[in-house]
Amino acid sequence: MEIPATEHLEVTTRSLDSAPEETIHEVKLARPAKRNALPMETVRALADLFESIEQSDGSAIAVSAFGDDFSLGADISDLDPETVSDPAKLAEQVQALVASLRDCPLPVVAVVQGRAYGAGFLICLGADLVVASNDATFAIPEANLGIPVAGYTTTLLPRIIGERRARAWLFTGADIEAETAAEAGFVTKTAPPDALEEGLNNLLSDVTESSGAALAALKTQLAKLDSPTREQARADEQDAMRSAYEEGDAPDRIRKLL
Repeated sequence: MEIPATEHLEVTTRSLDSAPEETIHEVKLARPAKRNALPMETVRALADLFESIEQSDGSAIAVSAFGDDFSLGADISDLDPETVSDPAKLAEQVQALVASLRDCPLPVVAVVQGRAYGAGFLICLGADLVVASNDATFAIPEANLGIPVAGYTTTLLPRIIGERRARAWLFTGADIEAETAAEAGFVTKTAPPDALEEGLNNLLSDVTESSGAALAALKTQLAKLDSPTREQARADEQDAMRSAYEEGDAPDRIRKLL
């Protein structure tokens, strides 16, 4: 595993009290002053990290965050139409992140407190399991910015929660409460804020009882389900992002937030 040199991520390693022999890597989003809004270089660093992981590196990975919120999404300054030279690159970055999470041979658990919006939502989408505090909220507000969501969301989200519900989440960008997300199948389990770590450890304990080799094989098989359409979805999302900037109203909507 190659740990990227970036100030907005912290990577540590620990074991489980119930299973000291199991190695758990904790990846923390570390920009709490900005509600963990992620610069594109951090999105890329996360993808690079997960792409570098091998089965022999440990037992599981937990992705969490410092501060009150998991992540408010991409840093809005990176979406500035005055500085974005190729909008398709924005889609490419988050596509790489979601793909790296799904392709990682170790189980990945997203641990969410507060808000998980935009890129924060996509981390949860790419993760294998999601543990959330029962006061957490999720949202995909991209349509409100005039940009199409990327990260294979229109392929993966309907498979997880159903097409009708996915359309509602995507079209409105509304906040989704943790309990609602759990009922929909997007969140694996919820816990009170002061018991979130306990809930994570209980889930990790259950997961690590399984064979690491079997889990890696399962992840490979599950990833293959979207492989025939991945390249087409990748191209379609990048084209849509470019059109949003060049022909749509994304520039006007984003400028209002800068």
